[in-house]
Amino acid sequence: MPYNPDRINIHELTVEEPERKPELLFDPGKDILEEDWKKMEKELENNKYRAWLFPMQAVAMKVLNPNYVLSLDPNIWKNMEDELREYKERKDNRLNNTTSIAKLAMYMKIIDPSREGDLDQKSWDRVEKLLKPNKDGLHWSWLPVAAAAKVVNPSRNVGVYSDSINELRDQRGDGFAEYAMYLKIFDPGYPLGLDQIDWEKMRNRLNKYRKEQTIREYMEQAMIMTILAAGEVTVPPGGGLEVVMKKDNSFDVKPSPLPEAKQF
Repeated sequence: MPYNPDRINIHELTVEEPERKPELLFDPGKDILEEDWKKMEKELENNKYRAWLFPMQAVAMKVLNPNYVLSLDPNIWKNMEDELREYKERKDNRLNNTTSIAKLAMYMKIIDPSREGDLDQKSWDRVEKLLKPNKDGLHWSWLPVAAAAKVVNPSRNVGVYSDSINELRDQRGDGFAEYAMYLKIFDPGYPLGLDQIDWEKMRNRLNKYRKEQTIREYMEQAMIMTILAAGEVTVPPGGGLEVVMKKDNSFDVKPSPLPEAKQF
């Protein structure tokens, strides 16, 4: 039968799904605007002698741009060391204060991986006392301390994470991403299972901080997203943190199901 373009056998038709390009996660080189960088640099400069703000912001800049050169004078280090000593001298072994000690020591180690001794034996005793009581594994609330301990001294065994990622989502709500970041630092191989909804929430929060000009929160959120989007997050044998983005900084989105074929 000769081909007739006006006579098409619909039974022979197939539906082809268009080729899907990998969906971008987060790329600080592209997603952070030039004006954002200027504001972050100004924020960092304004807070360089504020030891309760500068360390996290300095780490954020290094995570967002590993080639970023921090300008650190002796007074900046002195302020951070004084702040850490004040935390240590408090007679408070509760989670919040131990977390403050561990996180500040972690930031200082990431800024300068050659540093040693920021957590003395008494501090390690507090950290390990906090992390070891749970024989079934680490609860999600201890992840910041566990991640910090690993960054400061990866040779110390501080246990394993025990909760499910869904429990972490349920318990932390909008703060889920921050704890997911600590979990990735603590156990890079743990299946986080971040989906499009998670990333949309993170992007919405980042855009909210940009719109509101809350640069401090913007820097922290951008750091969280960079670490979660990274292809490799490793703690070198001597401590510190290395964050390497994926070459294409992407993941394959699960295709939407095609509509069921109908017989005509």
